[in-house]
Amino acid sequence: MINAASSTHRPKANLSADNGALPARGSVTLICSVNPSSSSLSSSSSWKYFWYRGDKTSEPLTSQDAVFLSTGQIRVSQEGVYRCIGGRGSPVYYTEYSDSINIHKIVTNRAVVILQPNWPEIYSGETITLRCEIQGGDTEWEYEWMTTSSYKPPNLNEYRIRSVPSYRGDYWCKGRLKRAQQNSTEWSISFTFTAPYNNRFHTHYSEPKFVWSGDVHSLASLTVSPDRVQHFTSDSVSLSCEGSSTKWRVKRFSVNGYPSYLSHCSHWGTMAGSTCYLDRQYSWLSNTVYWCESGSGEFSNAVNITANFHIILVSPVHPVTEGESVTLGCRCWTEKILSNVTFYKNDKLIQYDTRVDVKISAVSKSDEGFYRCEYSGHLSPQSWMSVKSSSSPFPVLLVAGLVSGILVIVLLPLLLLCWYTKAKGMMRDDAAVGSDYSNVNPDSTAASRGFIIQYLP
Repeated sequence: MINAASSTHRPKANLSADNGALPARGSVTLICSVNPSSSSLSSSSSWKYFWYRGDKTSEPLTSQDAVFLSTGQIRVSQEGVYRCIGGRGSPVYYTEYSDSINIHKIVTNRAVVILQPNWPEIYSGETITLRCEIQGGDTEWEYEWMTTSSYKPPNLNEYRIRSVPSYRGDYWCKGRLKRAQQNSTEWSISFTFTAPYNNRFHTHYSEPKFVWSGDVHSLASLTVSPDRVQHFTSDSVSLSCEGSSTKWRVKRFSVNGYPSYLSHCSHWGTMAGSTCYLDRQYSWLSNTVYWCESGSGEFSNAVNITANFHIILVSPVHPVTEGESVTLGCRCWTEKILSNVTFYKNDKLIQYDTRVDVKISAVSKSDEGFYRCEYSGHLSPQSWMSVKSSSSPFPVLLVAGLVSGILVIVLLPLLLLCWYTKAKGMMRDDAAVGSDYSNVNPDSTAASRGFIIQYLP
């Protein structure tokens, strides 16, 4: 005996799609099934499915309209409203129509999420804008957003938010044509908005920069003992001021100074007369600039000195004049005799052999740069060697020679003219005197004439 369950309700077909949007030059797969409440009707092989596009009165789709994959599945490449219905037996028993599915075509325009302003770091309290831009083609769009954050953006082309942690997450957008609601772009690539960096509304102040405004040709000078840029932290270093003043102050500037960047010798050393003795316990700061100031407003040259614990470069503390010779050395705190020392200029190897120093016989501007040394795996700090141009008397002599030549050319004709005029006047006076004496003494006349003949040109 076979028992069959019966139902007074007609089953309804179920329609689903693997994608509600039809990609450009692509297709969508539709799946139709019947899920009756009775298990006796659960065999899918007993049902045949009929597909429709448009209203219910249209003709079922054929192989010219879609690709029939298997029972209950077809592939379509046209947009529209689709339905399906199932049937079985003879005469055919039909299910109710499925709910419709609207398959819309995706336009070729591409949606992109843009951050404005496009800062690499966003801080709490700043206001930013996420904009959905659709590239190419039609400009009449409606917008849709999708996000993993707790705040859903409105369906507008841009979304203004304050950078608080609750807004962090991924954002996508797409556009839908106003004139054809079923046509939309694909979802944009996700834009990830991370949490703000901190709660500061303003940044820290920038680091100060030392700008030397003293007279580079000042008669005041600052000397360092020992006379080099780098020193061991255990060294006793003194800074001495020389000049016309009797009252000097030694000052320094450092980007990592404390309590202030600009300070007096009394804060980090001992001032005795015009010399400042650095306190080894508190004085050393890297890359520090020192100079002298007098009460009358004189400034010395500025020098840069630094310290290191293990190894130092020996280099001149003052600029070197072009043409002079200079020697750069390397010293190690634990060893007095070194070998196989490496020297670098601007972080490029310039010497590595058994020599312990670099000798430059005639310094030129091309030798200017940052130098450092390395020994037994330890690097010294780098120090700048400055080269100044040599002063030559040649321009002064040249100018003096030109001026003298011009004076000779201008004044010599004037001197000759004056001499000639004076000589001509003397000739006339002598001639007059000779005529007066001619009646008295003929010899004297001859003598006079002889003198005249010798005198006249």
